Amino acid sequence: SRRQQLRDKLAHLLQCPQLQKEQMIGSAYSAACYLKQTLWKQDDDHHEEEEEDNQQDPLPNHESTTSTTTKHVHVIGVQGLYDEIANLEHVQVTGGPLFHNDDEPASMSREELAAYPFDSIAPPGGVDAVVIG
Repeated sequence: SRRQQLRDKLAHLLQCPQLQKEQMIGSAYSAACYLKQTLWKQDDDHHEEEEEDNQQDPLPNHESTTSTTTKHVHVIGVQGLYDEIANLEHVQVTGGPLFHNDDEPASMSREELAAYPFDSIAPPGGVDAVVIG
């Protein structure tokens, strides 16, 4: 994992072998944690509102949508970000790393981002989140 690679690199550079993977908090990991907390919470909040509206139903559905609803996330960015998001359960990831010639990682200007062909590559039904990094 990227966190393990970061741990190994820093442990070597800092001569600090006691570093643990759990201590490595990169932006890709943070983005994945944020998505994990927020994407399904929106469904749960909506589900609670529906339950309030349907309180007269003698057998309300109390199943949580958290464990089964697949979310669609589009990534514009580096492979590590794509991999971290793809590791989340019940997430379908589109997009991914951007490269120029010879597999050299690319970057995007604001103008290039504004011209990004999202409409032509978005999955049917759209996405639940777009992560850029």
